[in-house]
Amino acid sequence: MDKTDRVYPILVAAPRLKASGETEVLEKDPSYRLIFASTAPAVIERLKEDRADVVVIELELPGLDITDMIIKIRSIDPDLPLLVVAECEDKRFAENLWEAGIDDGVCHPISSTELAHRVARSLKLRRLNQFCYKLEQENKGLWKLSITDGLTKLMNRRHFNDVVKLEFSRAKRYGGSLGCIMIDIDRFKAVNDTYGHLTGDRVLRELSGLIRNNLRRIDIAARYGGEEFVLLLPETDGEALGFVAEKLRKAVESHNFQDKQNAENPGPERITISLGAADFPQSGVKTPEDLVQAADQALYEAKRSGRNRVVVK
Repeated sequence: MDKTDRVYPILVAAPRLKASGETEVLEKDPSYRLIFASTAPAVIERLKEDRADVVVIELELPGLDITDMIIKIRSIDPDLPLLVVAECEDKRFAENLWEAGIDDGVCHPISSTELAHRVARSLKLRRLNQFCYKLEQENKGLWKLSITDGLTKLMNRRHFNDVVKLEFSRAKRYGGSLGCIMIDIDRFKAVNDTYGHLTGDRVLRELSGLIRNNLRRIDIAARYGGEEFVLLLPETDGEALGFVAEKLRKAVESHNFQDKQNAENPGPERITISLGAADFPQSGVKTPEDLVQAADQALYEAKRSGRNRVVVK
């Protein structure tokens, strides 16, 4: 076992091993703190009261149903290693234990040295499982960072380009519809020039929250670049797409963007957005790029015709 300052609690439910002295090496090792239980119900009670890093249990333990015990232990701690000691003549050892999900098994008699080595190996297995779980969670976090826009916490453009291809293929294959909305903040340069880029960033974050709050869970929102955003709305076309876009426009127009905590530079009270929408299937939209371009053209028309409005292709 790796030498560390940590003390590992070991739950020992093996009266025979304790009585014959096989647990002596474990008891003398300062790296371990032994917790003893003499019956099957006591094992579960001790685990509920005190965490353990390894469980050593005898198959002959009074009241033990090994399958039931494993289920209960896994419900408390899914990765807790279980070392079972049994008579080799017991057919249950060969037929049932490994299928039930034990981590290690050994036959009576077992020396105190071998027991100590098997416990140390079980601890290494537990640490490896914990390390792999931590690594998996960190990888998930890194993946999420890689697909997220750092400022707005919406999906970034690179990942959106992948998602729109998948959603477009799904809609094309199964005969569904797919709506796309492009959004641009009207005269956003004036916000940065008047109030500064920090205020501009705050406005972008606040607008992103408004967008998320006005979409369904299945809808996708991404920062397309600068003050531009793009949305994907599965199973949404025509009139419904225009309704969502108009709802977003009104929500932004009526929202107070001032920072009430900053009296010196509260920022703009109001901003407006222009929106262009298009959907598949429609004439001329044959690829994911066509869909985004159609929405972008509609956005251009909305801005050219006066801003703060919705154009649906």
